[in-house]
Amino acid sequence: FGDCGSTGETLDNGIILSTLASGRDAAIEGQCDFLRRTVRNDVIAQLSSLLVKALIAFTARSQSGDDTMESLAASHAYAKALLPLINQINSTSANALNDMYGELDQMESTLSRSTLVTSLAYALRGMGIDCKDIGAPIDLPQYSLCLAGNDAGDGIELGNVPDEAPLPDTDTDLGDGLYTSSTYVQDRANIAKDVADIEEALGSNSFNLAKILYEDGKNSEIYDDNGKFESLRSLKSFSTE
Repeated sequence: FGDCGSTGETLDNGIILSTLASGRDAAIEGQCDFLRRTVRNDVIAQLSSLLVKALIAFTARSQSGDDTMESLAASHAYAKALLPLINQINSTSANALNDMYGELDQMESTLSRSTLVTSLAYALRGMGIDCKDIGAPIDLPQYSLCLAGNDAGDGIELGNVPDEAPLPDTDTDLGDGLYTSSTYVQDRANIAKDVADIEEALGSNSFNLAKILYEDGKNSEIYDDNGKFESLRSLKSFSTE
């Protein structure tokens, strides 16, 4: 993955050790809330990213013909370690990976690069991992989990992950080509559609519908830090009363 430092030690190990040291200091100082956040948001994600890298690396090695049986066994073990975490985020991804890695003696015929890439990518943000922090094995960019604008092969055309907010640096056309933002803001801009729907409801004397649209919202989605849908934004939520 090209992430080894000058001493041969992976940069990931240094980051994890630094995070663990912060957690140790927090425990000594009795900062329990900070410690819990560190474990939840940093330690688990950082350790999981190492498992993802290992799974990709050994799968790629097995398909290149290098130490095939050893690489298959290693990728089987790493997949088994990751599956419980991925299943909490995206059961479809977990099922697809289990179909490929679940039975060691059948893995030579079930492995698919495109299925591996899409399954991991669709769960990655929910695990608190940025695809850029994973990267891809050296000389094997087709294993990148940053999907936007790439083709994973097998006829699968990839873009932003379904059912999640697009990546933050996704452009947003806000005016039929007249103005395009450099970041994703469509979820917020969609509040204007609520205004249009309320106007239409009032125009047809559907006052109850207009009230529901105002209080509960319809078009403007709110996502959590990992891009998962949380709730709807409403016009009433902007009110101070």
